[in-house]
Amino acid sequence: MKLARFRRDGGPPAIGCVLQDRVVDLTELVPLLARRLGMPAPSEASSVCAWIEAGWLDPPAALAIERLAGELRLGMACPALEELDFLPPVDRPRQVLAVGRNFASHAREGGYEAPEEPIIFAKAVSSLIGHGHEVRCPESVGRVDHEAEVAVIVGRGGRNIPVERAREFIAGYTCFNDLTARDLQRQDAGRGHPWLRSKGMDTFGPIGPWLVTADEMPWPLAGRIECRVNGDLRQQGDAKDMLFPPDRIIAFISRYITLSPGDVIALGTPEGVGPLVPGDVVEVFVEGVGLLRNPVARAEG
Repeated sequence: MKLARFRRDGGPPAIGCVLQDRVVDLTELVPLLARRLGMPAPSEASSVCAWIEAGWLDPPAALAIERLAGELRLGMACPALEELDFLPPVDRPRQVLAVGRNFASHAREGGYEAPEEPIIFAKAVSSLIGHGHEVRCPESVGRVDHEAEVAVIVGRGGRNIPVERAREFIAGYTCFNDLTARDLQRQDAGRGHPWLRSKGMDTFGPIGPWLVTADEMPWPLAGRIECRVNGDLRQQGDAKDMLFPPDRIIAFISRYITLSPGDVIALGTPEGVGPLVPGDVVEVFVEGVGLLRNPVARAEG
């Protein structure tokens, strides 16, 4: 199931199932869904994190919701994708984590050896923006690079998750652009400082356009990851070439950090990262998920 968060005509946030080029708004139908599923309703009808906590993105429930959405579509006025203002597909993640140098090709292009264990860093939750929203690049930070990635959305939370069970803790996947103020990152790294400033600025976490439930993606995870800027291919890789696949990453992180439903973990980028300038349109494509597109603009500061 493809599950999107969106606004329509400036209205409140809503949740819908994406079926081809239309979205079936399910927000007002939560009581009906609960009866059909035989499950308690989420604590908030318009919160994807609440849907995750209620078990509504677990494979049997997700499949049932998608089938019901297909039935309801016939009798509903379902908006087209281009009519919607897409929001980040999770509404209140406790944390946004990411993996550095998880592709050998990207490590090499930066002049680094492949790491022996996952390199984990954080991005600010406030960096997240949805499909179609502007990336704002302050002139003062210098070069800003795109980094096309697939991200995991955590389902069940926990700590010390065994690697052999880590798949059970994945609610779904989405596209992610780990934007990086590269000059600032190098400056901070040279001083022994963390990457949060260069990675976590406002708008530096485009995500979406929707969440694809885990049952629809291959396991082990595989599929093309691409970045295009103004239609030109900049990055191309495959999720199967990650040095550390998502089960190992979840197990590793959870040794030290308790994961919660709705947390975002971006899984790393293939080679080909490069600069963006105001006026560009940057696209991240993940096979099996979809296409995340964001215009780039200049910001003050």
